[in-house]
Amino acid sequence: MSQIASSRHADFAAARRQSLRALQDYFYESAKPLTSLIFLAIPLLLYELGTGWLLTDAEEKFEIRVLAFNYLRGFLSFFGATAHYLPAMAVVGILLAWHMARKDPWRLRPLAVSTMACESILLAIPLLVLGMLQSTYLPLAAADGAATRGVVLAFGAGIYEELLFRLVGLTLLNVLFVDLLRIKRPVAIGLMVLISAMAFSAYHYLTPAAPPVRMTVFIFRTLAGGYFAVLFICRGFGVTAGCHIAYDSYCFVSRSLLGM
Repeated sequence: MSQIASSRHADFAAARRQSLRALQDYFYESAKPLTSLIFLAIPLLLYELGTGWLLTDAEEKFEIRVLAFNYLRGFLSFFGATAHYLPAMAVVGILLAWHMARKDPWRLRPLAVSTMACESILLAIPLLVLGMLQSTYLPLAAADGAATRGVVLAFGAGIYEELLFRLVGLTLLNVLFVDLLRIKRPVAIGLMVLISAMAFSAYHYLTPAAPPVRMTVFIFRTLAGGYFAVLFICRGFGVTAGCHIAYDSYCFVSRSLLGM
């Protein structure tokens, strides 16, 4: 009996080690730039196609775009680059350049990509709970009209806002606080999260059509920005953008169904 119990214990320990190893491999794989690029390729494509079909005035040729997208397009046009789909190409180029700088292998695990979708949905739940505490679902991107229009904007907001505030913003703040000012890393991370979160909240009031500032809304968006910043530091760009997309999509769909 003791031999049987010992054998079962050994099998259980081996299975646990294998599960932990698989989980570690997933966390490592899903944080890679190439995996993030593959994971976000379909949302990026749907945003570009959806903008042309649902968010463009056929007569005036006017597109409704996420503000972060317009900022990136304006930045690129400053250097004379004005191609229509250049911001999307810039996202692809940045992630590929990051991939090559890390010298990661050109290998993809499809299971990691599909698992990232499930993880992104689960990680959106804390924000939904926070929204419920406010008795409303507050999307982090502005859109009026049908849920499909909102979901299209959610794709763009998740990708371009995370690119601007987390991938670029946190990287620049890290260079400033850690590399230049030599601030201790725990303090630097706290400052990075706080500054990027407040900037993310303030960003939503930069459009002429933005509603008046409400402190509860500003605080919620600051908390959401802080949550995304911590998520980016712990889980990487792809999962963070996916969580942002999942939250905004749920908000737009629920508000449309409930007439909110």
